[in-house]
Amino acid sequence: MPTHGRDGVIALIEDEMMNRQLLATLCLVLSAWAATAQRPPSAEAEMRRALALEEKKYGPNHPNVGVILHNLGQLLLESKRPAEAEPLMRRALAIAEKSFGPDHPHTAAALFNLLALYLTTNRFAEAEPVIRRMLAISEKSFGPDHPNVAENLYTLAQLLLETRRPLEAEPVIRRMLAIEEKTYGPDHANLAEILHSLAQLLLETNRPAQAEPLMRRALAIAEKSYGPDHPNVAAALHNLSALLLDTNRPAEAEPLLRRSLAIDVKSLGPDHPNVAGHLDKLTSLLRAASRLAEAEPLMRRALAIHEKTLGPDHPTVGAGLNNLATVLLALDRVPESERLLHRAVAIAEKTHGPDHPNVALCLNNLASLYLATNRLALAEPLLRRQFEILLGYARQTGSEHPYRKYGIDNYRVLFMKQGKSSAEVAAEISKLTARR
Repeated sequence: MPTHGRDGVIALIEDEMMNRQLLATLCLVLSAWAATAQRPPSAEAEMRRALALEEKKYGPNHPNVGVILHNLGQLLLESKRPAEAEPLMRRALAIAEKSFGPDHPHTAAALFNLLALYLTTNRFAEAEPVIRRMLAISEKSFGPDHPNVAENLYTLAQLLLETRRPLEAEPVIRRMLAIEEKTYGPDHANLAEILHSLAQLLLETNRPAQAEPLMRRALAIAEKSYGPDHPNVAAALHNLSALLLDTNRPAEAEPLLRRSLAIDVKSLGPDHPNVAGHLDKLTSLLRAASRLAEAEPLMRRALAIHEKTLGPDHPTVGAGLNNLATVLLALDRVPESERLLHRAVAIAEKTHGPDHPNVALCLNNLASLYLATNRLALAEPLLRRQFEILLGYARQTGSEHPYRKYGIDNYRVLFMKQGKSSAEVAAEISKLTARR
């Protein structure tokens, strides 16, 4: 009897004389085969064939039919065909509920597929009751402190954070942390990610003093779990350095940033996007400290990585050009700065449209260059355009954009360079700020 490979399995399935138990087993094998990461091009057709055979032999509501529907739904979702996947997933869920009951782990597995579909299609309101039901099933089936419960808590916390409900997410994350600590011990690698999530939540809710010890603990766990030169350690260092910068402790942040940079250069290579992220953060620190000559080569290095990995017209490249241009202007390298700013404006217009606040920022910086070099006739139309962009933003959103003050400052410089008196400058600025 041929039993080698998929073709052998298909041949066996088509043998009408085969006993029903073996047929069911082979249908499930075929479905699982097609559901693996190494799917053949014929995976969908094979699943549908197995489904038809199972329905014919056992009827439409047999658990084996549910398994194949489950796998086929996954395949369709991963193939970006959620509308086709959803009815199959709902049918698989109905079969599981009927076969095993509403509170069985098999039912939770069927719910998981439907949850993935809702999350993938940004249907968060429909996803939430599904994950809460999965959590209740896990608690009832395994007890309140089981790792499966922690997994469901993690998904619920991510959904709450995604829907901007951090205060609801916090007790969920803390409970998940307690379960993981109880299950694996206080220094297990799993805890580092949970600690990071909780620390980020605390930062976002203005509690940096509570976030810092969690970040330091996450770093210690990463170092102990992976060794001092692992990319996970670099990520923990980067996160802690960001907190230190946010709390105005650049001297403490700098060695952490340099260490995270060195780790990722060594482990991931000098052109990895993570390296560019560390460089961006480090150059921001150096610029804030007026260490522009140190910042420039690092900015160029980060910009080169961004261009290579993201493409020459990506918004991140535009932001890098804009920042480098401001440094070059401060270093009195005007022609190069001007070239970069023109390119930054072009990228911002291409990627965001002509009326975006990022375009206004680039225009304002180019106007600053023209003001610094007494080219007032070139500066004025740029200032006027950036001011109109931000005025449009305020009308549309009902709030003033923070970039507006930069334009006001440059207008003040323009009026002074035009020879206006202090009273005249004040009057002109009052007219501008009164516009709505």
